[in-house]
Amino acid sequence: MVFRNNDMEGLWILRYRRQVASSACPESLQEIMTKLQALQMLTGDEVKCLQELPLPKRAETLMDTVGGKGRASLQAFQQCIENSRTHLYQRMRHYDPLVRKHLDKVEYDDHHPLLAQLDSVLMVEGLTDAQLQEHDVVQLELEQARLGRPKVLSLDKMLMPLSRVSLPPRITLTVGVAGAGKTTLVRLFVEKWTRGEFCTDIKSVLSLNLWELNIYDRLSAEKLVGIACPSTTTLPASSLLILDGLDELRAPLDFSDSVGSTDPQKELPPECLITNILRGNLLPDVNVWITSRPEAASKIPGGLVDRMTEISSLGSNEIRDILEHLIHDTSGTMERVWDHLQCHRALKALCSVPTLCHIIGLSLGFTLHAQDSSYQPLPDTLSAIFSWYLKAQFCDSEAVEQQTNARRMVGNLGKLAFQGVLRKRTVYYKSDLKSCGIETPISPGSLCSRLLVTQNSPSCVSFSFPHLLLQEFLAAVHYHSAAKRAIFDLFADGGVSWPKLGFLNHYKSATQRVLQADGVHLSVFLRFLSGLLSPQILRILAGCLPSKEESSNQRGVVIDHLQSLLSAGKTISSRMVNLVCCLYEMGHTELINTVNEALKSGTLRGRLNPLTCSALAYLLRVSGSCAQETNLNQCLNYGLVQNFLPQLQYCTNLR
Repeated sequence: MVFRNNDMEGLWILRYRRQVASSACPESLQEIMTKLQALQMLTGDEVKCLQELPLPKRAETLMDTVGGKGRASLQAFQQCIENSRTHLYQRMRHYDPLVRKHLDKVEYDDHHPLLAQLDSVLMVEGLTDAQLQEHDVVQLELEQARLGRPKVLSLDKMLMPLSRVSLPPRITLTVGVAGAGKTTLVRLFVEKWTRGEFCTDIKSVLSLNLWELNIYDRLSAEKLVGIACPSTTTLPASSLLILDGLDELRAPLDFSDSVGSTDPQKELPPECLITNILRGNLLPDVNVWITSRPEAASKIPGGLVDRMTEISSLGSNEIRDILEHLIHDTSGTMERVWDHLQCHRALKALCSVPTLCHIIGLSLGFTLHAQDSSYQPLPDTLSAIFSWYLKAQFCDSEAVEQQTNARRMVGNLGKLAFQGVLRKRTVYYKSDLKSCGIETPISPGSLCSRLLVTQNSPSCVSFSFPHLLLQEFLAAVHYHSAAKRAIFDLFADGGVSWPKLGFLNHYKSATQRVLQADGVHLSVFLRFLSGLLSPQILRILAGCLPSKEESSNQRGVVIDHLQSLLSAGKTISSRMVNLVCCLYEMGHTELINTVNEALKSGTLRGRLNPLTCSALAYLLRVSGSCAQETNLNQCLNYGLVQNFLPQLQYCTNLR
């Protein structure tokens, strides 16, 4: 392949093809090949042949194939890399100064509404009780009742000294619920740093997704640096190591029983390696920025963290901007969706997370277009939202996948999701998928490709669901189906258990797990499982589930079981309120409506018992009117006030 000098002008890709080949990963190449095929620079047969080649050879052959078609094709290839947000773009921008200088003039748009809340973070003193003890959904509900606002720290100052006499933090921890944008924040920071927009005193930045370490039994600090940047074995002074996604590390950190080491060449289990880095035993001269969900972050002793930050939630204007991007407004569709969210405080709380806002927006938009929107109410439960989301993905995949195969895939994905819920895992690998009957590579456009996100790195490929709640919903779908024929406890995960027959016994087993001290992570799973007993939900999912589901007589029995647990409760705990949420998911609203009417009319006094108190606590959490102003002066005595104290934090004006 020979080009004249004037043909070469502006095509840096020809001079640096070695860097392209060494930096490439499957995700980057697949994205580029898809774009080139859409531009008719590659044929379908050429893409198929390239996909069959091993990774280094695939990159070289792709460049040869495109180069043989002339300058226009090479220019398109180069623009795909310049405009890409993939691993290839980041590695070439970050680690190769020869290529970096050619990309300095590339313009990019960082004003998307999903990135609006990532211009800054909140500086916090530590984790709250809710972050330590509650599910992500409850944390979001409590966020709405937060009084005051922590100090806002702009992204360019997050790792800098706060005054002229203070030192920059060595360990910075950023927390956020699932889907809040932690990984997006890291990518945005790295990209702006490579452009020299801030933190110019940092000489080197190594960003590592911690899910990449799960494939190693043991590794050293030198090898960890090599994983983050293969061309580097030692870090210069003024370096930053970003450890993204502590909650995705399979083994939790244990600072009380971790082997200490100061030898950078000594191999340790990944969790021990991370604890030694945070303690300063390894890489002591390197600053560390770690991101995590609150539960995993709580394993780090507070004395080791120099600065703690939290990703701020989306505001009302940002939520509306995102929804307007998702929903094509026809005949007031957008206004109806917005009014619906304003009336359902819990759903709007979920929309403060970008990923959940996207899912809820798609579900509501699909609902309005899939049914007669003039007469049908919009979904107002978590089960209905995610049922419509699954329905939407199912319909979109019908063009490339037979319905029978898609329904079978729902069953396989449900099994994978349930295993993840049991083991507290959100990241999976090819072996995990294979054990559940899911073949890799995943076909583009298939239902599996819509419900699983593929992440590539030079060392491995991982898969995850778009959000934790979707994983819990699919896990409940699997449990709902499997419980009808299982003879042993499904939570035993292959271990020995007493025989359990019938759906009701398995439902009671799930309920008992949630009520245990370590069962918080199963609370929303139980809501979804309860919602699947609603005839309305089964109608939405008709034709999507692996087996034909029919309404049974179990719903009434389950309602009686939940109400008996609520009546026997001695305290108004978050777990009791979660059982009321389960009743609501099933469509049983009699208890809630009765308490709500009595509260409005002032006749609640004398009718409060453990059952109605739990319903009142539920209303304080989800009702906008109750949260804004609640008059409990006439119905609570001193003892009940003590029981209600944890729930009163949802109220902004209490009498």
